[in-house]
Amino acid sequence: EELETLWESYGMDTTIDWDTTVADYKLLSSYDIIILSSYGAHYEYMIKEGITEKIPGIILSEKATREKDELYANDLKMHRIAKVTVKGETLYAILPDFWTYYYGDGQLDGSFVFSESSEFMGTDENGDNSMADALLDSSVESVIGFCNNVLSNYSRELMKAYVNALMNGYSSESAFEYAKQVCGENDYID
Repeated sequence: EELETLWESYGMDTTIDWDTTVADYKLLSSYDIIILSSYGAHYEYMIKEGITEKIPGIILSEKATREKDELYANDLKMHRIAKVTVKGETLYAILPDFWTYYYGDGQLDGSFVFSESSEFMGTDENGDNSMADALLDSSVESVIGFCNNVLSNYSRELMKAYVNALMNGYSSESAFEYAKQVCGENDYID
């Protein structure tokens, strides 16, 4: 609420949804700045029977149910979303093909995406730009995300500095450089 109040005071129409669902992710085309603030992981997903592939996923807090599996059946079958188990709960995860399928005709043209999710860009052992590439193929202006795990305080402060710079007329690249100057190059503590 503090962030929403701050950005609204700057004149930015702001919507914050803490409990996003797969259905919510299908309604992003009207937003200029999209912040993906959720768990992320580089999981091994079954692509076809007996064939797995390790790709990044944005893990939602939406719990999988039989009814939702039926609702999302095509997305599950086509590997636009997946089900993952986190701390004993089965949740849905957005996969790269989701962006290509739902926004591949340029519906996100000119939007800025900042992902606070860990492993959004894979891991050191397996760097993976597939999530960012899918978003860029959907005409997103720029994508910022993290490789490996990231401390939430660092990612949140970097995101706020980045968005504030965008609101002050910075280009995406200069906004990102400004945010790194304010917050540091990474979340390591010396």
